[in-house]
Amino acid sequence: MKLKLVPGGAETPEDRAAEWAVRMDSRDLDDAEFAEFDEWLADASNQEAFDKASDAMALFDGLDSDLPELAALREEAQSHSASPDRRWVPWAGGALAASIAAALLFFQAGEVSERLPGAPSQVVDAGTAPLAGQAVYKTVVGEQRTVALADGSKVTLNTGTEIAVDYSPRERIVRLVRGQALFDVAHAADRPFSVIVAGRKVTALGTLFEVRLDQNRLRVTLLRGRVRVDEQPAATAATKVPAPTFLSPGEQFSLATGLAPVVQSVDVEQQLLWRQSLVEFDDAPIGDAIAELNRYSAKPIVVRDPRVADMRISGIVKTGDADSFTALVGAMLPVAARKNERGEVELYHTP
Repeated sequence: MKLKLVPGGAETPEDRAAEWAVRMDSRDLDDAEFAEFDEWLADASNQEAFDKASDAMALFDGLDSDLPELAALREEAQSHSASPDRRWVPWAGGALAASIAAALLFFQAGEVSERLPGAPSQVVDAGTAPLAGQAVYKTVVGEQRTVALADGSKVTLNTGTEIAVDYSPRERIVRLVRGQALFDVAHAADRPFSVIVAGRKVTALGTLFEVRLDQNRLRVTLLRGRVRVDEQPAATAATKVPAPTFLSPGEQFSLATGLAPVVQSVDVEQQLLWRQSLVEFDDAPIGDAIAELNRYSAKPIVVRDPRVADMRISGIVKTGDADSFTALVGAMLPVAARKNERGEVELYHTP
């Protein structure tokens, strides 16, 4: 997913406020633009919208000003804002989602091939002893680590993940106990590499793939090579084991409780944003976005008001920073944050 400015109508005060904020962040206004801005700002509703947009922009002060993604966005804002007959805003979609995206979409996801060599800061070497043995690797909430296994394979563990590695002379088995992991498998035709998870066995065929286990859902996403997904005999009472499922690059096997498995094409770039400490939402309910962000934070956000939970947002946000997320939401939507009686950060609706 490549971030770019797209033509829009700038029909609401919030839209125009975001446009002005991006334009003024990218360069100095000329005299004609200052006059236009002052005239627009004279309306009280416009002033309020611009204050919110400015607050949202200020939340990015902690970012590296030399980020190429931010520089590219500023450059494009400058080139398009000079056009007198076009309005340009940094989003696509409905006004509600757009108001958040205007504040959040200051990142650009690179190509998968460019991101894969980069690894989280902590790399653990599992050793180069004989290719047999058992070991357990874990991450706590908010932590990521890459484990270099004895056979040359690498496993990148996302937040709150646990795996158990069980190598023998005949096969390589990794059990995903919980969480999400990316497997970069070293080829060894005589010793198959398999991940055991939720009654399924995922066998690599020279492969880069990801497995995620949530409370009620399993997902297997293939990035390179080929994988085979088998239902293990112990997981079914049927006399005949179902046929295996083979995935091609860009496909995802998904299994939710009580539903039949589904295979579909997915945005692989989006699937790997977590390796960059980012997560993407595409017109997602705030309730779902919070559930995803809470995976990365020991300080969870809660929302009990369905009016807030059903509001929708789009954008790419940093993980593990609940305060910035709640501040951004509060700057752009009728939502505020407070500590409830349990000491939790709760989002609530404001008039």
